[in-house]
Amino acid sequence: MGISGMDWEKIIFSMPDAVAVLDAGYRFVWVNTAMETFIGIPREKIIGETCYSLVHKTEKPVQGCLLQRAMDSRRRESADIEFPEKNLWLKETVDPMVDENGRFAGAIHYLSDITSVKEAERIAIRHSRNQEDLAGRLASLMDNIPGAVYRGLRDWSLTFIGADVERITGYTPEEFLSGTTTWREIIHPDDIDFVKQAFRQAVQEKRKILRVEYRTRHKDGSIRWLGDRRRLIYDAEGNFDYVDGLLLDITDRRQSEEALLATYEKLQAVIEASPLPIMALTPDGIVTLWNLSAERVFGWTPDEVIGKFNPMVPEEKRDEFRALRERVLKDGGFSGVEITRRKKDGSPIGISLSTAPLRDTRGNLTGIMAVMEDITERKQAEETIVLERDFSNAALNSLPGIFYLFDQTGKLLRWNGNFERITEYSTEEIGRMHPLDFFEDPDKRLVRERIREVFESGASSVEAELVSKSGEKITHYFTGQIFHGKGGPCLIGTGIDISERRKLEEQLQQSQKIEAIGRLAGGIAHDFNNLLTAIRGYSDLLLHRIDSSSPLRKDVEEIQKAGERATSLTRQLLAFSRKQVLQPKVLDLNTVVAAMEGMIRRLIGEDIDLVTVLKPGLWNVQADPGQVEQVIMNLIVNARDAIPQGGKVTIESSNVELDDRYVRRHTVVKPGEYVLLSISDTGMGMDEETKVRLFEPFYTTKEKGKGTGLGLSTVYGIVKQSGGYIWVYSEAGKGATFKVYFPRFGGVVETKKEGASVSAPRGRETVLVVEDEEVVRALVRSILEGNGYTVLTASDGVEAQKVGRSHKTPIHLIITDVVMPKMGGREAAESLAPHLPGVKVLYMSGYTDESIVHHGVLESGISFLEKPFTPDALLRKVRQTLDA
Repeated sequence: MGISGMDWEKIIFSMPDAVAVLDAGYRFVWVNTAMETFIGIPREKIIGETCYSLVHKTEKPVQGCLLQRAMDSRRRESADIEFPEKNLWLKETVDPMVDENGRFAGAIHYLSDITSVKEAERIAIRHSRNQEDLAGRLASLMDNIPGAVYRGLRDWSLTFIGADVERITGYTPEEFLSGTTTWREIIHPDDIDFVKQAFRQAVQEKRKILRVEYRTRHKDGSIRWLGDRRRLIYDAEGNFDYVDGLLLDITDRRQSEEALLATYEKLQAVIEASPLPIMALTPDGIVTLWNLSAERVFGWTPDEVIGKFNPMVPEEKRDEFRALRERVLKDGGFSGVEITRRKKDGSPIGISLSTAPLRDTRGNLTGIMAVMEDITERKQAEETIVLERDFSNAALNSLPGIFYLFDQTGKLLRWNGNFERITEYSTEEIGRMHPLDFFEDPDKRLVRERIREVFESGASSVEAELVSKSGEKITHYFTGQIFHGKGGPCLIGTGIDISERRKLEEQLQQSQKIEAIGRLAGGIAHDFNNLLTAIRGYSDLLLHRIDSSSPLRKDVEEIQKAGERATSLTRQLLAFSRKQVLQPKVLDLNTVVAAMEGMIRRLIGEDIDLVTVLKPGLWNVQADPGQVEQVIMNLIVNARDAIPQGGKVTIESSNVELDDRYVRRHTVVKPGEYVLLSISDTGMGMDEETKVRLFEPFYTTKEKGKGTGLGLSTVYGIVKQSGGYIWVYSEAGKGATFKVYFPRFGGVVETKKEGASVSAPRGRETVLVVEDEEVVRALVRSILEGNGYTVLTASDGVEAQKVGRSHKTPIHLIITDVVMPKMGGREAAESLAPHLPGVKVLYMSGYTDESIVHHGVLESGISFLEKPFTPDALLRKVRQTLDA
């Protein structure tokens, strides 16, 4: 019987599978109970709704929708769909429906629960996968371990071997398993017996583990090292059954070991060949290495030190050793530490120590490596260098001037202590300065030019003023020559302070100037004396002949006074020129000053205090007393005039010794013992210009008519002619001090003898007058003849010889000028002496001459009359000479 449509609907309605009919717009048209349950809402709410809004909760069909696919393909579409939130697997099937025109009208959807089927499939798949995974893992393990796993039998055949064997040997596992190639065949012939013996011995000893390394021949012909790790398997009776093993390619390791061994051997050779002592220690100081140089330097053999505490460390150095060891452990070594150790013979030795830690592969400290250098010779060399450096520095610093060395850029490289002292710059400052920084224009330009000359021609010199940091300018004589150092050409040179020399040169020039003026003044005075002799002589004769009531007498007296004043000036000129005749005596200057003190006080007046500081025990001097008094009086007058408003004048005396250092500053002075007479005032002082010209004749700073300008020049001449020296110390506004130095004399002070007054005597003897000046010659003749003498005359020495030799009667006295043309007076007198037995000689002159005077001092036994003279003085001296 057939089933009706209603029956089919009931049947489908009650089916366990979910069924639904949808139209072409994806709307539910009909659903069975199972579909209603699956969707989860009543049927009436399902009908008319779209499948994608109820099932997929979207606003449009989802991608891959089976209804869409069936609409496009017009055939059944199906798919397995998982709903994880429901732990559900459904099989969805869609059958399309078309109308009578063949257009898509909708589709029937079937949903079958295939969750159990899917679970069964999952379990089956999981089991299959586990089996495959285990097999894969085992295979992967066998194929990927670093080596080849194998199982071998007693006959060397293999029942299994890993795939890596092909990499190790070049042969495939199949070649070994099939017997095409045997393991025994690839073992190196030189190693086969060793491998067999090792295996037999292991079996005999029932050992379970055997490790052996040997060489094999690779299929490509190369040699490979293998590490064979075997586990020996025995049966129940203890007989060897088979072996499971692992073959490892250890070629690289063996090569590394061989290379490491070679390196070690090289290092060992280097250590043994090293000229430096090398040793290794444990952290506790136990020696583990001792090379040949260590034995050579320190004396101990390796057998004597290895395994023992470091023998070089004496007991007193143990703390130092521990400190150095801790330094290595803490800081990782050090280099070049200089210490003292000992040799085997006990003698000390200086070494330079360098260390480094020794560590294992994990970085743990295992010991200390030490390299030592015997620095005994180096220390000696360093000491020599230091000594030479110190000597060089001492030599440079002992130079009387400055030393310098600089390169072409002007960088000062070296200088001595005097350079810093004189320039007043520090070492750091000088190091930053250029040589030209020590000069100012125009000297700077001159010095720059001389520096250029040195670098171009090799040497040069210059005088210039060096300017110190404080601005003081010091004249130096600089020398420079080229010096080729490591860094290129340099200028090396010295600078000598010549400021004192300049002053001394100025002193010498001034002295020479005064000397020249003195010679001129002396010559003038000599000529003046002849004229003054006539003026004074004839004026005296006229006064004797003119009656006191005569109106002419006053005029003659004025002539006489003018002659006396002129004589005084002439004598001062002679004193300055050191041409006057001195008649020195042994003096005590304290006595001379004391005797003059009253006169000095009257001279300076009441407004000026006189202070005398006379040192007891003063040495004696030899000088003309009158001239010394003249020196004192002139200096006192000069001091008085310097303090017109009143002040103080001090006279001091003392014994002094002028040494070489003083002489270096005063070139004209001779070293020795002197008596110093010092006269100081608190007056206006004087500037440098005045001091330079102070002793020039006729130079004065006084008002016109207040002085002749000969006072100090007279002092200068007297002091110099007496063998002494005079120096002035003064500054403007600070007074002045004149220091007069007379040479010490060892004689005894002479007592002054008073002579009786003698009136002008007459005589009857014959006198030969020798004088080149006619006016003087005529005057002397007139005076002598007027007083009873017979007079012969000659104009020079040559004529005197003729007169003396031709005169028939005795000549009792020769009066002769000292300085004359053709022949001087001394020579003439001596040449006549053999022809005139017993003749006496009287010399007359206003000018010294070495024929009768030595250094201005009259010879002993010589009769002398100084020009200009009066008639009475001439007559007394003639009588005195004749009667002697």
